[in-house]
Amino acid sequence: MEPTSTKSATMTVPEAGAEMGISRNLAYQLARDGTMPSIRLGRRIVVPRVAFERWLSAAGAKHSGQPAAPAPEAAHEPHAGPPRTGG
Repeated sequence: MEPTSTKSATMTVPEAGAEMGISRNLAYQLARDGTMPSIRLGRRIVVPRVAFERWLSAAGAKHSGQPAAPAPEAAHEPHAGPPRTGG
């Protein structure tokens, strides 16, 4: 049996920002514009830890010349609205 982790599957946007050493406002901006992986749950925005770690690894590899980690299987915009139609 695997040990139970004390970390939840998600973290808050300010927690993600703190892990990156950026301001709370910048972290929310990255979440809102889709740069940082996030999920909107009603009015709340959470950051899935696994997606966040993969995103950081890919960004680090991009700048270090190392191969990037494989992309998540279900990459999508979870808080994006329906597609817009011409009008």
